[in-house]
Amino acid sequence: MVSLGVLLVEDEAVQALALEQALKDLGHRVLGLAGDGRQACELCRKVRPDLVLMDIGLPGMDGIEAARVINLERPLPVVLITAHADRRFLERARRARVHSYLLKPVEAAVLGPAMELAYHNFTRERELERQVTDLREGLRAHKVLARAQGLLMDRHHINEQQAQQRLQGMAQAQGLELAQAAQAVLTAAELLDPKRQR
Repeated sequence: MVSLGVLLVEDEAVQALALEQALKDLGHRVLGLAGDGRQACELCRKVRPDLVLMDIGLPGMDGIEAARVINLERPLPVVLITAHADRRFLERARRARVHSYLLKPVEAAVLGPAMELAYHNFTRERELERQVTDLREGLRAHKVLARAQGLLMDRHHINEQQAQQRLQGMAQAQGLELAQAAQAVLTAAELLDPKRQR
């Protein structure tokens, strides 16, 4: 298990001390301790933890609402601590993008594995999201490139290879990526002919 920087959110002092010690015993660093949901959101912005361990029963903003706000601003793996987990709790936690939960009383034997699993799943989700974004960008760039090549072929009565070479030459001359050069060709064509469809 990697050593994580943890934001601990617990309003009961005795519980907070016990959890803080358990986290240290597991090799984690407690970057901050918050006593309510609003403070948790503020501390998240300041200390930028790897994971948030948070009681659900907090004064003011409860743990699920705090998790929702935290994940809107900067997604993080959140592990909630609750006395009971009914259907309504699970649905709210799912919508807030909570990664795991523990039932009270929290035992050190289950705390470590729950945090490790939450962190692992969060990291995997982020990697998959990055891959999807890269694939979308790649597909978009491919479409732009194909349209620009088609336009050059039509305008200059050249073949696909020649159009590709023109785009490569333009990209190199202007210090652009190939997709940027292709987009520049399309933009120039649209300026000359506003009726041309994107």
